[in-house]
Amino acid sequence: MDYADDSGTRPSVYALIDMLGTLEYEKYKKREREYRYLLKRCHIEGICFCKQIKSLKLAVKQRKIALPKTCTKIVLAKRLQQFDSQHPFQFMDLPVEIRLRIYSMAISSHQDLTISDHRDVAEPALLQTNRQIRSESIPIFYGTNCFRLELQVPTDSTNRTLSYLFKEPELTWLHLIGPDRIKSLRHVSFYNRDSNVRLNLTSRLSSEWMISLIETNMGCPFKGHKEWTLPQMRRHFSINARLEALDPTINPVDMCSMTVTKAIQDFHASCSEGNKLETTLPGLSILAEAAISILEATLFAGGSSLVGLYGYARA
Repeated sequence: MDYADDSGTRPSVYALIDMLGTLEYEKYKKREREYRYLLKRCHIEGICFCKQIKSLKLAVKQRKIALPKTCTKIVLAKRLQQFDSQHPFQFMDLPVEIRLRIYSMAISSHQDLTISDHRDVAEPALLQTNRQIRSESIPIFYGTNCFRLELQVPTDSTNRTLSYLFKEPELTWLHLIGPDRIKSLRHVSFYNRDSNVRLNLTSRLSSEWMISLIETNMGCPFKGHKEWTLPQMRRHFSINARLEALDPTINPVDMCSMTVTKAIQDFHASCSEGNKLETTLPGLSILAEAAISILEATLFAGGSSLVGLYGYARA
């Protein structure tokens, strides 16, 4: 006589259900482990297998791989991974537009590069790979990064030679990289002490020059190490002039703006031909002189609010 519980179900059926449940659970855990492994490989190798099955099938067909009977994501991903590991990728087979984008992502910095820090300005190893990659990536390295060049404010306004404008090691670095690399420069940042002038060499607008000043204990209105445009500086000067009963019509920021506008015109007249820009050392010197006029003014601004600017302008 067979024994059954109150529900009439045989004990062997419960055992069978438990066994099937265990098998399904083990299968599920195995697939989960495989999925996590593939996901980890995706992050390590920079390959995304977490796409739709349709996209994975297309990738398999493009590689001329026979489609497996079971077309799950994991199976297709494994086929692709095995195939790609046995067939090294030829970087130079990519279209040049794609290669340029890869160079930009690989050697562009989110921070300005300081000349005095040799690690910052050392050319990346990518540029040493081969002659073609070097020729393609050099304009990217010097064109997308912003290089910080320290200036010295001349005491003699008549002596505006290169050695008098640029400090060391900036001057040595400019001569070292030479005209072929200087022509690719598109972003520079001129600085002296706590003032900084950042500019895009392709822009013809003086309003896009960014001036960074640091707050002092003497009431400087430029709070914190924040970037300002020349129009923003002018508005602050005008407000200060009214508060301190100064003549708001005499504004040294306006003088700086005129100097910058003239420098931009001279720079592009010297370095641009149509839409093509090739930066030169004399062209950089023109912009450096304009930056010095701003740095000279901000030295006064940092010490006594903007009264120093007013006194400097009248002098």
